[in-house]
Amino acid sequence: MAENHKFSLKGVYSRNDEEEARHEIGTDDEQGEVEETRLRFVRREIFSMQLTGEHHLPGFFGSTFNWRASSADATRDEPLNRSNYYLLSYDDQGQIESRRWNPNGYSGAAIFTALDDNDATGAIDWTLPLWNGAKLKTGGLFQSKTRQFQAQRYRFNSTGGQTPRGDYAEMIFTPENIGPVKQNQFKLESGTSADDHYNVDEHIAASFAMAEIPVTSRIRLIGGCVTKISIWSSGPAIVPM
Repeated sequence: MAENHKFSLKGVYSRNDEEEARHEIGTDDEQGEVEETRLRFVRREIFSMQLTGEHHLPGFFGSTFNWRASSADATRDEPLNRSNYYLLSYDDQGQIESRRWNPNGYSGAAIFTALDDNDATGAIDWTLPLWNGAKLKTGGLFQSKTRQFQAQRYRFNSTGGQTPRGDYAEMIFTPENIGPVKQNQFKLESGTSADDHYNVDEHIAASFAMAEIPVTSRIRLIGGCVTKISIWSSGPAIVPM
């Protein structure tokens, strides 16, 4: 009895962490001599699990019943991406004489993003042997997919007047240089938009039927049909902030 039934369980887990600390000096066609610093951390994770079953049924016309259920989850988490740009000037000896923070682009920005993908699938099929090696096979599948994404964007912006000076961000963005009103200070502003948050989901059902008929010892005739139905789907649906 036991030899007619087979079960299998498979699982995979993978995690990759990427940490970046960038320091670049070069020439920009519009800004001149520039310097960029960036701190960035990204974590990617994948977890999947699949359970399958195979059942030979001698008492039911010698047919075979197979099924499988699987679940997969993939995430990408970037808890911090921080960049700053500086304009450089050099002395006669070619040494850096001054470094001025540049407010353009993503300079002074801190970006947080998170992405989550989920996939759940269930499938069954039944195979019925007929005569002289011919067989009939039918089955169905249901699949559900969801994706959630969110991002938060913040940026230091000058309140006017002279930009506070300092060699790097740790010396510029200090408590005494941050305030909502005074000139020569920075204020922290949110740059998050409605498009930075969305949910998407899709749910599909499908079925099939096929027949396999041997014509000769080396030729087989196979035919069938597939029906796919999108039960419902939505997205991107903007999540209220």
